[in-house]
Amino acid sequence: MAARVNNGKHASLLEQAMAQLILNQAQFVAQQAQLAAKYAQLAVQQVELEKERIRVEKAIEERFNRIEALLLLHDRMLKDLPEAIRKKIGYEPK
Repeated sequence: MAARVNNGKHASLLEQAMAQLILNQAQFVAQQAQLAAKYAQLAVQQVELEKERIRVEKAIEERFNRIEALLLLHDRMLKDLPEAIRKKIGYEPK
């Protein structure tokens, strides 16, 4: 009879261990699912940030090009200014 008690006790411990293992596995799988969802959300945010970065870079480049064109125009105007002043005051080189 003592052998049966021991076997019953071991069987009970084994059942408890199996139940705990199943519980732990279920918790692990749930955590994995949560992490996968979080990573998916972060991936979406990363794509959105990349789109915003590209938009901002394009806007910066367009603004830079406008400023550069304006500076080139001003440069030409400044180079032509002495001659325009000469013509305005009627100066003619000999």
